[in-house]
Amino acid sequence: MSKETTQPGTPVTLTFEQLKELLAAAQSKPNVLEQKAIDTEIQKERKRDLARVELAKIETDALRRKKEGCTHCRWPMSAGKQAGMSAPRGQGEWCTSGQLHDRNLATMICVRCSYTWQFRPTDSEFEYISQNGMLSLAPPDESRVIRESVA
Repeated sequence: MSKETTQPGTPVTLTFEQLKELLAAAQSKPNVLEQKAIDTEIQKERKRDLARVELAKIETDALRRKKEGCTHCRWPMSAGKQAGMSAPRGQGEWCTSGQLHDRNLATMICVRCSYTWQFRPTDSEFEYISQNGMLSLAPPDESRVIRESVA
């Protein structure tokens, strides 16, 4: 393209290569208004991502507090005014239930906080659970737990 200044309305001749370069240059850089819109959108996305990370941290902390705050026990119905209320860990009745999947896998859940344990039952536990179920059993020993989760 020539460097001469032409008057408006004067025809300009361009080769195909020059036209291609001109179009590529025009497409590669957004104008000022487009750039502002792009920057605003990028800033919104960053803020949204930071908010998601913060929300995930808050949810994780809430689930951890829920698990650590639950004793998985309640006072028995014969306890008078405190019947059914949360009892210190190991005192009162266990608030658990669950399911035996097979000889090597069982799932137990606390009905108060929905915390679950997947564990390997011992032979005596397997026999007991097969006969009586898992209602009000104590949570399994940590060494036998395969997976834990807070629902």
